[in-house]
Amino acid sequence: MVASPTVFATNGKEGAGLPARFVGATASGAPTFGAFEIGDLVIDRTGVAWICTTAGVPGAWTSAAALALPLTGGTLSGLLTLNAGTDTAGSAPVLTTLGATSGVALQLTDTTRDYTVYLQVTTGGTATSLTMGHTNAASDVTIVTSGSVSAGVLWSFRLPAGWYFKWTGTTTAVGNQNAVGC
Repeated sequence: MVASPTVFATNGKEGAGLPARFVGATASGAPTFGAFEIGDLVIDRTGVAWICTTAGVPGAWTSAAALALPLTGGTLSGLLTLNAGTDTAGSAPVLTTLGATSGVALQLTDTTRDYTVYLQVTTGGTATSLTMGHTNAASDVTIVTSGSVSAGVLWSFRLPAGWYFKWTGTTTAVGNQNAVGC
């Protein structure tokens, strides 16, 4: 006899009081049959999470990955196509290959505006930190402090005009370094 699967449901808590349910898994993709409710969560065996956005049989589903910053082949995609990818007065300036190295404070080449900085951990490591500041000590604000960090983690933070940032990590490597003007 096959046991009935357990559905994990919650009525939420203050600030997130609508019901949600984890209802199971599929081999690949969103469910193609069965009745589902808005907010139902399914995780397929390829690691993609699916959220039911319209109740029904089987309902309408959106992948959680479609809602997040897309990562393709270990690089940030969709990030550098602001304003149709042009470099006009209406564009947000984009700085690529920032050159940040472990333990060394870095100031962006453009010190006239704030930037949102994106750093992706390409090799996990230990004793990792990320700080920023108004001098090359880069010690005014601690953004990340961790005993360890995994490959694939994406850090993003707003760097004020003219400020420095510094990441430090034991065996950690950071690649895909980009900054988008605010």
